[in-house]
Amino acid sequence: MKNKNNFQRYEQKYLLDAKQIEGLVGLIEKELTEDKYPSSQIASLYFDTSDFRLIRASIDAGDYKEKLRVRRYFSDKGASPYFVEMKRKYHGLVYKRRREIEDLEQALEENSKSQIDKELSYFFSFYPDLKPSALISYHREAYVSKEDKDLRKTLDRNIRARFSQLYDMEDWSGRPVIDSSMAIMEVKSNMGYPRWFLDYLAENEVHKTSLYNGLMILRDKSLIIRINPTDY
Repeated sequence: MKNKNNFQRYEQKYLLDAKQIEGLVGLIEKELTEDKYPSSQIASLYFDTSDFRLIRASIDAGDYKEKLRVRRYFSDKGASPYFVEMKRKYHGLVYKRRREIEDLEQALEENSKSQIDKELSYFFSFYPDLKPSALISYHREAYVSKEDKDLRKTLDRNIRARFSQLYDMEDWSGRPVIDSSMAIMEVKSNMGYPRWFLDYLAENEVHKTSLYNGLMILRDKSLIIRINPTDY
């Protein structure tokens, strides 16, 4: 049985405009089916230093990224527990550890009962001024491939970010990160992409993007959207 608190897989994000989303509809009907939780609201509380050292390093490093966040899911089945997650990404391969916590304050506690707790303790010692810095929320549609159950695709819409009232994860207000007609598509897989999806990316000129702490950058640098904390 797979440990659902430890993940190792490839993840990529893509910025889609209205036309590209429309082109994806046919593929969803033909190649994908709804995931176990097909529709949910997600709130993620990201930690960073006072000078945003993590996000700056993530941008400058390029192929290596790391983040610490607390995440909670909301669906018609109710609210999930809080999850504290450590996530590292190297050349597209994501290593993620997470554990359930009772409340947000517990994410700041140090103990050594498990591997993730040891990593959390080291993380906080390496970044001594680490603190909650941004809350990002969005609505997610989740799908899984009919042929490969390890291939998942999600569409995130109504993405909002704020830098105040960070501990209220049931308040999904904030400044829009992207235009309301656009969405972020995330693809998660253990293997490569199937031909039908590669054809979709090429035919619709879909580009990779990076979204973190309210900052989105297209890999080709053609578009940069920055949310300045001083705007709040």
